Amino acid sequence: MQIYDAISFQEIVDSGGSTYPWRVMVVDEDKQLKPFLVKMFTERQLTQQHAIAKELFGNMLARQFELRVPDR
Repeated sequence: MQIYDAISFQEIVDSGGSTYPWRVMVVDEDKQLKPFLVKMFTERQLTQQHAIAKELFGNMLARQFELRVPDR
C-alpha cells in the first residue's frame, strides 16, 4: 500500500455516504499532483463497526465481480 502526503485540502464530499470523505491533492511516486479521496472515520466507527475491514472487503468483492475500483 502506498502512503502519500496530502499537499492541500480541496473540499469535503458531503453527498452519498456517512463518512464525508475529504478530497485532497497529493504528490504521487512519479512526482505528479493527483486528487485523492480520504475517508474519515470516527473512533466509534473504527471500534464498533470495523470500518476499515468493510472498506477492504468491499474493494476485494468489487474486483471479483469486475466492478470499477481505484487502482491504489
